[in-house]
Amino acid sequence: MKWLPFAILALVMLAVQATVGGLLGIALGDGLLLGVDFLAILAVLVGMKTRAGTDALLAGWMLGLLIDLASPRMPIGLYALTFSLATSLVYYARGSIFTTNPVSQMLMTFGFVAVAHGAARLFIHLVAPPAGSRLGLDLVEALLLAMCSAAAAPLVMGVLHKLDWLFLVQRSGRRE
Repeated sequence: MKWLPFAILALVMLAVQATVGGLLGIALGDGLLLGVDFLAILAVLVGMKTRAGTDALLAGWMLGLLIDLASPRMPIGLYALTFSLATSLVYYARGSIFTTNPVSQMLMTFGFVAVAHGAARLFIHLVAPPAGSRLGLDLVEALLLAMCSAAAAPLVMGVLHKLDWLFLVQRSGRRE
């Protein structure tokens, strides 16, 4: 993995998340928000395409740390942990799927976002529950985020697939 180009791409995706992701977000009742997690889609792509499991783990940790640093009132390292766990799950599950199939990309993105965001929100509610928040609504919001991210995954991965030569050393050799 080429880490400097990946770090630059991760920062660009964070900027896209902050700007375009904010414009695409739709507020629903009860404080629920529909949106797309572009960093999670990048993490799924890396998990499906990288050669080594440690590269997938470190890339997921780095993307999660970017979310931690960009989010106020969030414990540092929580999303880094959940993103590295979910990226590792994608890396080890990729042998069972065709990585270029849009349905596979959608399912892997849905699972990634559900695991990463669901585990982070569950941890926050178990350790230090915020005042006035409800766990059920937070988990429903994580599932809505997973559905929206999964719907956008084939399009975003199609664009990122054209750029993977910048940050991946070599394709994984797995079936696609």
